[in-house]
Amino acid sequence: MNNLQKTIIVSIAFVILIASLFLTTSNIIQAVVAVVVFGVVIGVNSMKTLGSSDLNKKRLDLIELMEFKRNKVEIDESTIDEAEKNFNKIVTSYQEATLNDTRVAGEMVLIADKVSKGHFSCRVNADSKTPYVHVLRNSMNNMLTSSEKNLDNAITTLQNYADG
Repeated sequence: MNNLQKTIIVSIAFVILIASLFLTTSNIIQAVVAVVVFGVVIGVNSMKTLGSSDLNKKRLDLIELMEFKRNKVEIDESTIDEAEKNFNKIVTSYQEATLNDTRVAGEMVLIADKVSKGHFSCRVNADSKTPYVHVLRNSMNNMLTSSEKNLDNAITTLQNYADG
């Protein structure tokens, strides 16, 4: 039950209580209605808000995601709860950033394998908004460019030396 539903139920209960004060002169009926309204208010307020335990479970899932104990957190796109919408934005942003970082790391692994086989012309094309991943990508590309230039310079020097 969400907060709006709780507010509506409590409001209706108080309207009934106030109406009973004007509609009946019996103190017993007014006392019984007051006790019933009091019970309804206590009962409604003791109910958990719909989605709060669901959101807590999702928070625990996010923690597991951040600890690399899970790969994805399922989100409810059709929610009307503002807190859950904000939480969904956080989860989506984190999952996208992790995916982009993984793409960059994957390309770097493949390029390192190519470089170990003598292919210095490849570069890391994927990029990330994560600052340290972006800097690492640029550093690797700069290292490959410098290494390629140095190797080309060494080859040219050896060819000139061989030609006399």
